[in-house]
Amino acid sequence: QEQLRRIRHPLIDRAPVFHLGTLTVDASLNMVTLPVRNVLRFDYGVTRRITEINSHHPYYLTLFCYTLFNRQMHDGWVNQRAFDAILTEVLDSQIEPFKQLWEQSSWAERAVLAGMAAMQGTHGPMTLQEIIRFLRKEEPSITVNAVTASLNTLAERGILVPMGAVSYRFHVDLLRFWLREHADYIEVIQKVNWHAYAPPKITPPSRLSQRPHATPSGRRRFSGMLMVALLLLFCAMTSVGALAAQMLGVSLATLIVTPTPTVMVVTLSGTVITNPNVVVNIATPTPVPSPTALPTPTAVPVQVRTLPALTYMARQVDAGWRIYTMNADGSNITAVSPEGADERGPVWSPGGQRIAYISQQDGNREIYVTDADGRNRFNLTQNSADDWTPAWSPDGKELAFSSIRSGRWEIYLMDMTCLAEAATCPAKIRQITNDNNGNISPVFSPDGKRIAFNSRANGDWDIYTMTSTGSDLQQVTNSPANELAPAWSPNGALIAYETDQDGNIELYVINVNGSQPRNITNYPLANDHGPTWSPDSQQLVFYSNREGNWDIFLTTLDGKTVTNLSQTPAQDEQTPSWLP
Repeated sequence: QEQLRRIRHPLIDRAPVFHLGTLTVDASLNMVTLPVRNVLRFDYGVTRRITEINSHHPYYLTLFCYTLFNRQMHDGWVNQRAFDAILTEVLDSQIEPFKQLWEQSSWAERAVLAGMAAMQGTHGPMTLQEIIRFLRKEEPSITVNAVTASLNTLAERGILVPMGAVSYRFHVDLLRFWLREHADYIEVIQKVNWHAYAPPKITPPSRLSQRPHATPSGRRRFSGMLMVALLLLFCAMTSVGALAAQMLGVSLATLIVTPTPTVMVVTLSGTVITNPNVVVNIATPTPVPSPTALPTPTAVPVQVRTLPALTYMARQVDAGWRIYTMNADGSNITAVSPEGADERGPVWSPGGQRIAYISQQDGNREIYVTDADGRNRFNLTQNSADDWTPAWSPDGKELAFSSIRSGRWEIYLMDMTCLAEAATCPAKIRQITNDNNGNISPVFSPDGKRIAFNSRANGDWDIYTMTSTGSDLQQVTNSPANELAPAWSPNGALIAYETDQDGNIELYVINVNGSQPRNITNYPLANDHGPTWSPDSQQLVFYSNREGNWDIFLTTLDGKTVTNLSQTPAQDEQTPSWLP
């Protein structure tokens, strides 16, 4: 902008000037996807990550997408791993605006920026107290005045955005990642003369300067009457307490105990641990004899354990995906994956004993399986190529998945009798598609005889069905839009899917023969993904960004009743799977 202002030309001087600010969510998503429609396919959530990390700013979106296209145009696919590589390449390039603002900042402002960028586990607004507490870990002499002055200056320059009185966020989130790569906040902090920002001395007011009528006589009289009333009430309560204590055989002296501080620690499992170094004397009342009662039969304790209905993946920004389970009403949320894991796309096995999922712990996407409580994990596919979109057969004896091990995405079947001997699983896999069209997202029909899946045989993504041997191919959808993520209803009559035919991503259902497609969600202001059926075929669970971040929702088939099951503004949830 500064260079443009210095240019002098009659055409430019008379031309109207528009300052293009940040875009709307829909506009920024269109800026990423529309120019490469039918050229690049994006993994779930990747487009949203691109727009969010660039804060919907057109300049940085252009910069990011330019690198993205040059890197992925031949592959035709942008997944999370590609996104991470593109981000690294962008951060390594010359981002001139970031270099300029860094060079134009004072050392104190640089320390604040670098410290905010280095704060792990935070995203969005950061409070003044959080920033000061983090910086003081390295330099205790840092003053509130220095940090406040720097934050205000950075906000005036448009680098930070004030969020209320004492909270700030980066105007462009990409700057936060750039600072992590290019600025060592510990080194920067040591270059600041923090004593130059010493707080001003404040002289407390003397008593002589106080106004003589600061406490009206009427207020003093009222306070005195209140104190007398409280004293009488305390005496009355003491008398009643003494009488009750005598009836229980306890002296009044043992009831009035000086409070002793007690330190308690509540573990994640709910166990309460009291500090053993703190002793609390609690008087034991003398038992009063009671009449002998007839014995009553003791009920046998019965423990009822209900299986959670849903499994899904969730994460906070800048953290890896973890697998969770919860009840159908959103209660009883339980983590299945350990902290620090990056595990995605979970699907229940029939009966709910196991969960298949995608893991990148081996460097590429592999299909793993685990018990429903997170134990007994092992790699099913064990292949150097990416494997994706697992789906169980209704009897649990086979697992369908897509893999790029042949150079294009094709669908494979695995014999799940290998669960008893995990090392032999890779030898019991057979390929059932081989047409080089790109085939993903298989899902079994309720009777296990057919498989619905996605194919790009006609240039865009459509839904097809076939037998488990790959024969009798039948096309279900045939529109110029993309139809993805098929889900076969438990009653066998319908297939739910997501499509972009309305401009945004909506959920549709269609008869298995391809007739009567209809929009279920019909919410043009958001994107709805990943439908999964309730066991009675009357409801769909899906994930959507209609409330800002990705949450899991439940809807009836008429779309009139939609419920947010997760309601976690600070966390994203995706790819739900309903227990068959």
